[in-house]
Amino acid sequence: LAMPWAISSWLGSWRSSIWLSATRAESSDSMAPSRAMVIAGEINLPKSCTDSLGRRVADGSYRVEISAQGAIRSRSNSVALTVDTLPPPLQLVNMPEGGRVRDALLPVEGLTDAGATVLLSGIFQPLAVDAQGRFRTQTKLAEGVNLVEVRASDQAGNTTVLARSIIVVTTPPE
Repeated sequence: LAMPWAISSWLGSWRSSIWLSATRAESSDSMAPSRAMVIAGEINLPKSCTDSLGRRVADGSYRVEISAQGAIRSRSNSVALTVDTLPPPLQLVNMPEGGRVRDALLPVEGLTDAGATVLLSGIFQPLAVDAQGRFRTQTKLAEGVNLVEVRASDQAGNTTVLARSIIVVTTPPE
């Protein structure tokens, strides 16, 4: 988990202990104080952050309190933080596994979370995803068996990958 720049910028090049604690926005659950490191101006929490009972924190919104204490000075601040460990859903609506097609130009259509980044093997630009999470493009396949991979990633870096084997047969049997 990386803290937003607004928090790390006020710490500057702080070299002493940094302690963080968080309270879940929709309940009174809290995360136990945890030591963090400041690297290149960014505060990084260990991914195994636990609550006050030693349990891994659940996905959701938290208010993080940050306290830094040194021999001469101390500072504290807070920021809202969202914990997101779930990958986005990904559904391909027109590509069954092992599908056979006669046209080498394959339409690719699917559904994921709005705001997700979708990549298709062989295309180096992200696909456009609309407000309902729909995406659509075309890709050119070669004669024979082709592996088509679609990857959806959310803003937290969670990723879902679907791969389909598609067989292109453009020549009629003899």
